[in-house]
Amino acid sequence: MINFYKKKLLPLLVILLLLTPLIASAQMTYSSSTVTQNTTKVLSGSINQQVIGIRIVTSGSTNALSVSRFNLSTLGTTRAADISNARIFYTGTSATFAATNQFGTVVAAPNGSFSVTGTRALVAGTNYFWLTYDIPATAVAGNLVDARCTSLIIAGVTRTPSTTAPTGARTIEAPLFNVYTINKTGTGSRNFTSFSAAIAALNANGVANGGVTYQVASGQTFNEAPLTITATGTSANPITFEKSGSAADPILQGTGGVGALDNIITINSGDYITFDGIAFKDNPANTTATTKMEHGIHFNNTATNGSMYNTITNSSITLDKNNTNITYGIFANNTTATSAAGANSYNSFYNNTIQNVAYAVYLNGNNTYYDSGNEIGSETFSNTLTDFNDEAIHMGQQLGAKVFNNNITKGVGTAITGIHVIGPNSSVDIYENNLLGFSTASTTGKLIGIHTEVAASTNIYANTLTNFTATATSTSTATIQAIEVDAGTSNIYNNLISNFNNASTGTGGIVNGILTKGGSTHNVVNNMVSDLRANASAANPSVRAISLEGGTTINLFFNSLHLSGVSTTSSHSSATLYITATPGSVNMRNNILYNNYSVSTGTRAVALFKSSTSYTNIAAASNNNLLFAGTPSAKKLLFYDGTNAVQTLSAYKTRLGPTRESAAVSEDPRFVSATDLHLSSCYTPVKGPAIAGITQDIDGDTRAANPVIGADEVVVGTIISRWLGTVSTDWNNPANWSCNLVPVSTSEVVIPVTGTRKPVITSGSAVAKNITIDHGTTLTINGGSLTVSEDVNLNGTLANNASGTVKVGGTITLNTEDDNVAATVTNNGTLQVSNAMVVNEGNITNNGTIQIATDLTVVKGSGSNFITNYGALNIAQHFSSEAEVNIENAGELVVEGDLTTSAIFLNNGMDGIGSLVVNGKFTNNIEGHFTNFFGVATVTDFYNKALIDGDLGSFAIAGISENAKGAVIKGGIDICDSSREAGKNFVDNNYGLIEWGTFDTDPDDGNVTQCGEEAIFKPLPVTLITWKATVVNGQVVLSWETATEHNSDYYIVERSTDGRNFEKIAQVQAAGNSKQIKSYTYTDKNVLAGTVYYRLKQVDLDEKFTYTGIISKSVRTAPAFNMNVFPNPLSNQEELHIWLTGNAKQHYLIEVIDMQGRLLYQLPIELKTNVQELFIPIRITAKVKGLCIIRCSDLQNNQTQTAKVIVR
Repeated sequence: MINFYKKKLLPLLVILLLLTPLIASAQMTYSSSTVTQNTTKVLSGSINQQVIGIRIVTSGSTNALSVSRFNLSTLGTTRAADISNARIFYTGTSATFAATNQFGTVVAAPNGSFSVTGTRALVAGTNYFWLTYDIPATAVAGNLVDARCTSLIIAGVTRTPSTTAPTGARTIEAPLFNVYTINKTGTGSRNFTSFSAAIAALNANGVANGGVTYQVASGQTFNEAPLTITATGTSANPITFEKSGSAADPILQGTGGVGALDNIITINSGDYITFDGIAFKDNPANTTATTKMEHGIHFNNTATNGSMYNTITNSSITLDKNNTNITYGIFANNTTATSAAGANSYNSFYNNTIQNVAYAVYLNGNNTYYDSGNEIGSETFSNTLTDFNDEAIHMGQQLGAKVFNNNITKGVGTAITGIHVIGPNSSVDIYENNLLGFSTASTTGKLIGIHTEVAASTNIYANTLTNFTATATSTSTATIQAIEVDAGTSNIYNNLISNFNNASTGTGGIVNGILTKGGSTHNVVNNMVSDLRANASAANPSVRAISLEGGTTINLFFNSLHLSGVSTTSSHSSATLYITATPGSVNMRNNILYNNYSVSTGTRAVALFKSSTSYTNIAAASNNNLLFAGTPSAKKLLFYDGTNAVQTLSAYKTRLGPTRESAAVSEDPRFVSATDLHLSSCYTPVKGPAIAGITQDIDGDTRAANPVIGADEVVVGTIISRWLGTVSTDWNNPANWSCNLVPVSTSEVVIPVTGTRKPVITSGSAVAKNITIDHGTTLTINGGSLTVSEDVNLNGTLANNASGTVKVGGTITLNTEDDNVAATVTNNGTLQVSNAMVVNEGNITNNGTIQIATDLTVVKGSGSNFITNYGALNIAQHFSSEAEVNIENAGELVVEGDLTTSAIFLNNGMDGIGSLVVNGKFTNNIEGHFTNFFGVATVTDFYNKALIDGDLGSFAIAGISENAKGAVIKGGIDICDSSREAGKNFVDNNYGLIEWGTFDTDPDDGNVTQCGEEAIFKPLPVTLITWKATVVNGQVVLSWETATEHNSDYYIVERSTDGRNFEKIAQVQAAGNSKQIKSYTYTDKNVLAGTVYYRLKQVDLDEKFTYTGIISKSVRTAPAFNMNVFPNPLSNQEELHIWLTGNAKQHYLIEVIDMQGRLLYQLPIELKTNVQELFIPIRITAKVKGLCIIRCSDLQNNQTQTAKVIVR
C-alpha cells in the first residue's frame, strides 16, 4: 500500500503543487485605474460631450471582475446649469470614444458629487469608460465644464484612481449664429479678416439655431490656401457666404496648390451651404501645374454622408483651361456612396459665370446610388458657362436632374460637348438652354451640343443651338452634331437648331442637326433645323438636318427642316432627312422636309435620303409629309435610296406606297426666311391629321383639330400685313406691303417705324381686321375711307383729314410708349367707333365728327392726357376721366349716359360753341375742376365734390343736385325743371360752399338761383386768380394769386388726407385792400406719402369767411428703385428684358398682368447687385397679345413701379 502511494499518488500531488501558482495567476485581479482629461472646446446645445476618461487596468482572464459604481463630481465646472445630463459610456479596450454602450442610467442636472451605478464585466487589460455631459443651448460661452472621479467600486471593493482630477477642463463655445463679416480691414468680435479664419471658426463651433451668414466685403481680394468646410447646415440652420456692398464681387483666390487636385474650396459632406456673389479665381501667381487650382468648388462625400441642398449663385469661377491637369469649375464625384444618404443630391447652381475651364460643371454619381435632384440653372436666372475646352456640363448617374436656362458659349478645342449625360438609369431634363459659338480647328474635331448615352432617359426641349464651326479643311473628318442620342429613351422637341458650318473637304466631314445612334424610343417633335452647311465635304450625305442611324422606335412628327447651302465640290450631297437601315421603325408624319441646297457643282440635294432600297423600317403609318427640293431635276430630288432617284411627288408616292405617304405633298412652304422656319403669313399652309398627345406647336400655340404640318401652327386665314413703304406712301400699292398684297378684310395690319414713307389713304375703301400703329409712325386718311372690322391699337398717330371717313368695329386704344411723343387721334373728318375709345396714354383732337357707340374712358397716365373737341363728339353711353387729364370742349359734346370726371374740364364758349349736354349724371370728383367759360352746360343730375366755376356761362340742372362737403360752386347755376316749383332749394345735404355771384342771402345755406330768378351780382371780398399745389422733393408748395382784395384779413391753409376732414396747418396774412395782383406761398414740409388735399379759408376783417376749391396732390417718397423694360413693343417670340436698379439685398416682386387682370407670371427676387438684368421667358410673352402690365414692388419700402408693354 505504501508503495502504491509512493508510486501513484505522490507524483499527482507534486503536479498539483506545481500548478497551483499558475491557476492562481489566471484569476482576474484589479491592477490600477486613472482619469484622463479632455480639454478641447465644447459647443453649447450639444449632447454626449466627453469630459473625462476613466481607465481600469486588470490582469487575468477568468472569473472576470465587474465594476458597479463610479463616484464622480462636477468640481471645476463654472456653473452647474451648464450641464443638463451626465452619462458613462464603455468602449472595451478601444481608446476611441463612442457614445454607443451606456453604463448605468442618466444622471439629470448633476451638481457637485454624484454617482453612476450599473454592472459591467471587465476584460483583461485596459478598460475604457467615458463620462459625458449634455451641454444645453443656454450654456454660457467661456464657462468651463469639468469632472473628477473620486472612486469606483469593483467586485465590492472601493478603488481610488491614481489620478482623480487631471489638469484642465473644457471651455464652452457658442455655435456661430446670425451675421458675421469677412473684411480684411474690419474689426470687432464678429469680423474675420480672412476666409480661412471664418471657416476655421465654423468648423470648430458649428451653427446655432437660425443659421449663420458671412457677409464678405465687396471689392476685396482674399489670397487663401485651399480651404475645406467640414461643418454642415440644416434647412433651419443654413450657412451662407454672401457679398456685402456695391463694389465688385469679393474674390477668393486659391493660392499655393500642392498637387494635381487642388481645390479653392472643398465642402466635405456639407448641407445647406450657400455661396452668393463670390468670385472664385486661380491666383495668377500660381504659375505651375503643381501650384494651380484644379477645382473651383469641390463637393465631397463619404459612403453614408453626401453633400446636399447646397447653392452656388450670383458667383463666378475662373481657372486656367490650359493647366496640364484637368480643371473643373464645380466638381462632385460620388464614387463611394453605400446608400442614398452618401450621394451628392439636391444642389442648385444658378446665375453664375464659370469660365476658362475644361469642365464648367461636373457632377458624377455612383453606379448604384445615383445623385438626385441636382439643378444647373433656374427658371429666371441663367448661368453663363463660357471659354471651355472639353465639356460645359457633365451629368453622370443623375436622377431627376435639370439643366435649364444656361448660356453655354465659346467651347473651343478638339472635342467639345455642351451638355453630356451618361448613366444607365439617369433621368435628366435639358431645356431652355442657349448653346452657341462652339468651334474646332482639329482635322479630327468633334462638336456636340447635347449628347446623351448609356441608356439615359432624357427630355431635351426648347433649346437653341447655333453657330457651331469646324474650320479645318483638307481631308478633315471633323463632325458636328447639335443633338446626339446614343442610347436610352428621349423626347426631343421644340428645339431651334441653325447656322452650323463644317469646312471639311474630306469624305468624313459631316453636319447633323439631330442624330439618333441607338437606344429604344425617341420622340422627335416640333423642332426647327436650318442653315446646316458642309459645302466642300464629299461625305454621302455630308449634311443631314435629321439623321436616324439607330433606335428601336422613332416617332418623327411636326418638324420643320430646311437646308440651303451652296456646294463647292462635285461629289457633294445633302439630305434633309437621312434614314439608315439600323433603326427598327421610323414613323414620320406631318413634317416639312425642304432641301434648297444649291448643287450646281454637286451631286444631289435630297429631301428624304434612305441608305438602302429596303423601306421596311419606314412605318406604314408614315404620311402627310411635305417634301420639297426646288424645281425637280436629276440633282434636286424628293427621294433617293442609293439606287433610285425620285424627282416628282407621284413617283415618290408610287415608290413608298401604296399605304405610306398617300397624302404627301410637294410645294414651297414659304418660310419667313432660310433661318426662321415659321410660316410666312402670306402662305396658306398644308394641314394634316391630328396626332394624339401633340397639342401645341414649337411656340406653345394650340394645335388645331386639323393641324398645320411642320413645327409652326399658324391660324389659317389670318394674314399679317406689314407696311414696308418700299416705293411710296400709297396704301393701295401692293409693293408697299409684305407679301406684296394690299390688306384685305381679314388682315392683321402692322404699321411699324420703317423708313420715311408713312402710309396714306387718298381714295377708295381701305379695309383691315385689326390695325396696330407703332410709336413714332402715322396713318393718314386724306380721302376715301378706312374700315377696321375689329380694333385699332394706337401707339403712334391716326390722322383723319376733312374728306376722310374711318369706321372701327371694335375699340380704339391709345397707348403711348414714349412720354415725349403721345399717341394721337386727330380727326377732321368722320370717325365712327362701334365699341369704345380708351385713352391710356395719348391725345384726341376733334374738329370733325366722332361717334362712339359705348364709352370714352380716359385714364390717368404717366403724363397728361388731352381731349380737345372743337367739332361734334357724341358718346352713346358714358364718359369718364381720371385726374391729370385736360378736357376742353369748344364744340358740341353730348354724353347720353353719365359724365364722371376728375379732370380739369373747360367748357369753352368763348372760342367756340361750348355746348355740353349730359343726359345722365354729371359727377365732378374731388380732384376735378369744371369751368363753364361762356359755355352752355345742361345736365340731368348733378353731384359736385370739388370745384364748379360757372360765373360766365349757363349751367342748367334739370334733376337731382347735390354739393358735397368741402366742395365749392361759384357763379350762376340754374336749377330749372318743369317738375319743380319755383323757389325750391338746392340740395346741399353735406354742407358744401356756394360762393357769391348769384342772388343768395346766406352763402352757406345751400341755395342757388331758382328757376327764372334774376341774378344780382355783389362784389367778392377776394378775387382768386390761381390756387395750385406743386410737389418738390417730397414737400408740397402751395401758391395762390388774387386780382383784388376787399377787407381781407388772413388766409388759413387747411390739409386733409381724405378730402373730407380738414385741419389747420398755417395762417398767412392777407393784403387787406388791394387792386393789384398779390402772390402768396406756403410750403407744407411735414406731408406724408399718399394723396393729400388742401383748401384755403379766406377770413375778412368782419370775421366772415369763404373757402376755395379743394386741390390734391399725390406725394411719393423718392423711389428706392427704378425699372426699365425693353424691347417695347416686342413680339411674342422675344424675351422681355428688365433692368432693375435698386439696392443690393433688397427684395422685390416682379409680376406680369394681362389686361383682364390675370396674373401670368410672378418672380420674387433679391437684388444681388445694385443693377441687375432679368428676363421674362418667351413662354410667358407667348401667352400675351396686346397690352400687358409689368409691375415691380419693393417689398421692404412698400413702393411699386409699373410699365406698360405691347406684345404682338
